[in-house]
Amino acid sequence: TCPVVFGGLKVALPSLAFLDRMAVAFFIVLAILTAMTLISPKKEPDELEEAPDIELKSSRGAKVAGGVVVAATVALYVIFW
Repeated sequence: TCPVVFGGLKVALPSLAFLDRMAVAFFIVLAILTAMTLISPKKEPDELEEAPDIELKSSRGAKVAGGVVVAATVALYVIFW
């Protein structure tokens, strides 16, 4: 079994696959951060510096590499599910 510590409690999730446990952990963290934001939002938004000399368009290579990463992730999920 793989114990998961949550609020001082150890919870065993032996039948849950590793990637599924990571999804559960992601959503727990997402819920905690959402609650923290709702309880205590930032007083002022962050200011971003202006950089007019930088072009913020995606390159074709970046789009292809992103597609390859997404396809590999889906393939690994299908293979090891």
